[in-house]
Amino acid sequence: MADNLDDYLESLNAAAFTREFEQEEHIMKSLPFFAAVLGIAVTILAKIFEQRPRPTLNLWAVVTWFLLAASLVAFARIVWSLLQIVRKRGTLLPSDEIKMLEWSNDLVAFHKAASLTDAAARRAAQRDVQLRMIEEYARCAVHNRRQNAVKISERSAGFTWLAGLMVLSIGTAASLALWKALY
Repeated sequence: MADNLDDYLESLNAAAFTREFEQEEHIMKSLPFFAAVLGIAVTILAKIFEQRPRPTLNLWAVVTWFLLAASLVAFARIVWSLLQIVRKRGTLLPSDEIKMLEWSNDLVAFHKAASLTDAAARRAAQRDVQLRMIEEYARCAVHNRRQNAVKISERSAGFTWLAGLMVLSIGTAASLALWKALY
């Protein structure tokens, strides 16, 4: 029964580790879309900035300046999100394969020295390695999930701010057009 449980735990934790390891790649794959939409918003805002009204107290000039300032705040928040997403956070990996081989050989030698036959020593070493891998996969999966949670949260916040920036950009363009039409 213990072997079945160990096999189950090993496969469960290995799958969790793989899922979290691949999740980081999925987060990074969303960045080109993020950058493309940000580029569109920056292009719109650059055009608006070139045509901005001079600071006066008429309604549409004030609205345009307010929306432009809000857009700059949104842009700064998006850049902050991007920096948090791409900031290096340590991904935890299971033991190096060479070290695992060396450790396995040492375990077989240890169990043989404890008067086990070669076959029994290998079975005991396999169980020790399997238990270690169960623990390592679990530890790595939990660590990487915590790291990814920060990135996912920032990506969500960044996308929300990005949507807001697009609305602000369009609103600023409309406000500028009204200011030009009326003044």
